Amino acid sequence: MPHILDKKSGEKIIFFAVTAVIVFFRVFQFNLSPLNDSWLVGVVVTSGGILGAAFVYLLARELFNWQIGSLAAFFAGISAWHVAISRETLLMSWTLNFFILALYFLWKGMKGNHSCNFIFSGLFLGLSLYLSYPFYIPLVIVLLAISAYLHFLKKDFGHDQHIHSRNFLKKGFVWLVALALAVFTFLSFWSIFDWSFGQTKEVVSPYALSLVMIVLLATGLFRSFVKLIKSFKRHGHFSTVQTVVLSWFFLGLFSQEAIFALPVILILSAEGCWWFFSWLKSWYGVYDKHPHEASLVSSLVLALFLTGLALMEFKAYFGF
Repeated sequence: MPHILDKKSGEKIIFFAVTAVIVFFRVFQFNLSPLNDSWLVGVVVTSGGILGAAFVYLLARELFNWQIGSLAAFFAGISAWHVAISRETLLMSWTLNFFILALYFLWKGMKGNHSCNFIFSGLFLGLSLYLSYPFYIPLVIVLLAISAYLHFLKKDFGHDQHIHSRNFLKKGFVWLVALALAVFTFLSFWSIFDWSFGQTKEVVSPYALSLVMIVLLATGLFRSFVKLIKSFKRHGHFSTVQTVVLSWFFLGLFSQEAIFALPVILILSAEGCWWFFSWLKSWYGVYDKHPHEASLVSSLVLALFLTGLALMEFKAYFGF
């Protein structure tokens, strides 16, 4: 991996640069007319897009590392598809945000010993169940993640440790599912009385993925399948991370306009991008005896590539 990105100072610079790009793509020529000229709605919409990129970073960092998280947040910031959702709709971006948070707290709960993570995960999952269409897709993804993690515990841990962890997780999972269904039922009940803040089909301009993003996505998908198979051959179980990512991708394609798959598309593209430039650094190091030069060159190429991609996505959405 490029050495320059491992430094704390470099991480801070990248954080502020990515944040600036995300904010710029959300506020540039922002028009309130599609949102009934309400400045409050405009703030909610804009903040939903900005926070959405931040949530993508948090989840990708937990699943992989901070470098892939930063790339995923950057792709969320510049993607014409994500920009359209976060500028032209009120609920779609927040639906994605709620599910990303549900997975984030679920993952934190499975890795740690705090039951409150499962409570937060259940609340956000209930909101995403109510707002998403079809409603069952988020629940199926979460159940597959839980099943994969329990299988991982059974295969990789000793009997006593497995029993202890399994009992703790089962209690957390019961809280998660119960709260999710309670929130979903409560909101569905109130909708009978014509009180509702969701479940309206919003229209967003159709923006296809660019060819560059498709190549990065294909690379990330290929790597995920390879990791899934390797994990099964070596450990006798499928990788929990790859189970979450792949199930989210394929089930998300069946959601309304495949929008539910967008966050994981960005994460997979980030993984493909990071692998490519990590490979570039290794390849350059074979022909050069100075490792710092290889890191500098690969980092410079990555920066130029991301700049060009940002300009291309900017033109795709804004038209100039």
